Amino acid sequence: MAIEFKNKATQGIGTGFTEVYKCPGSASSAVVFGMTIANVEISAIPITVEGRIEDLSGATYTHIIAPNTPIEVGASLVSAGGIQKIVLEPGDKIHVACSDANGADVMVSALEIS
Repeated sequence: MAIEFKNKATQGIGTGFTEVYKCPGSASSAVVFGMTIANVEISAIPITVEGRIEDLSGATYTHIIAPNTPIEVGASLVSAGGIQKIVLEPGDKIHVACSDANGADVMVSALEIS
C-alpha cells in the first residue's frame, strides 16, 4: 500500500462551483485532512462547499458540507481539519462556490492511498 501527501491550491473561486479536489482513479481512497477557504474580497462573503460522490453505477450524489457559510474580511473557514476529515473514493470531488467573482482561495491537503 502506497500513501502520498498532496496539497492542491485553487485561486479565484467565484459564483459557479469550482472543483478544488478530486480523488484520483489511481488511488483506492483519499482522506482530506485539511481544507481552508480564505476570503480575498473587501467585504464578507458567503461560501458553499459541497461533495459530489459518484458511485460505481455512475449515479452522482451531492452532499452539502458547508451551506452559505459567511466568511468575514481577512478571515478563513476551515471546513476540514482537526478531528473532521472527509473520506473520498476514486472519482469523488469537492467543489466550492462563493457569492463574488474571484472572492475566495482554497487550499486542500489530502492523503492519497493506493
